[in-house]
Amino acid sequence: MKPFWLALGIACVVASLGYGEKPASTAPSQKPEPQYAGKPLSYWAARARARGWFSNWPAAVSALGEIGPAAVPALAELLKDKYAGVRQATADALGRIGPEAKATVPALTELLHDKDWKVRQAAALALGKIGPEAGAAISSLRELLEDEVWVLRPAAATALAEIGPAAVPALTQLLKDKTWQVRRDAAWALGQIGPAARAAVPMLTELLKEDETSLRRIAAWALGKIGPEAKTAVPALTQLLKDKDWQVRRTAAEALGRIGPEANAAVPALTELLRDDYRDVRRAAGDALEKIKGAKK
Repeated sequence: MKPFWLALGIACVVASLGYGEKPASTAPSQKPEPQYAGKPLSYWAARARARGWFSNWPAAVSALGEIGPAAVPALAELLKDKYAGVRQATADALGRIGPEAKATVPALTELLHDKDWKVRQAAALALGKIGPEAGAAISSLRELLEDEVWVLRPAAATALAEIGPAAVPALTQLLKDKTWQVRRDAAWALGQIGPAARAAVPMLTELLKEDETSLRRIAAWALGKIGPEAKTAVPALTQLLKDKDWQVRRTAAEALGRIGPEANAAVPALTELLRDDYRDVRRAAGDALEKIKGAKK
């Protein structure tokens, strides 16, 4: 019986030492795949590439946009799709992701020349959502602002405004464009950029003399958004307080108020404007006087 008990003892010792067990894995655990609606990224990427009656690629592309930055490589591939609708939806999805989709700026810039105007529009808006990281697209967006398809111009202006100060030189040049609508949209974008667009003040001041009413109004608004940095425009804005259009007068008064104490020379003209026939103009004049002098209405 001794051999039996000896064998049993050895077996117990081996078991206590852990012999025979599988060694613990030292390989790093794989990062779980991002999901949306209970499905992994790879599922939605495959569905987005599928075509046919039951593929439902629009939902798949939208899902990739909801997943976020991890889906950018998959979405970048879809920008090359032969179907315009897919390219448009993909640009929309990248726009929702925003600055973290900056790797797709070159591809989106290329889409600004797409034959389908809806794709061009979606690409422009996406570049705007990416923001300052899309600075490389400024030249192409400037061209789009002059596109024959007029609905593309606001999209290009919005994108340039969202890219910010880097777009100021291009937008300032567009203030000389032969088409007044382009000049108007460029002025709007500069106003959206704000004080950082101070280099455009001389050109915006020139627009205050334009025959087109909406252009004078937008130029005055833009100067107001630039604020105290637009103090050299005070004489021209003061003259605009006598404009025949009441909305232009109101906007000029608001602009002078935003410029603040630097617009002190406009106080007499603003005081006279308190007797304007239009209530909104009188109110704007009063608000401007408060900001400039701290006067009570």
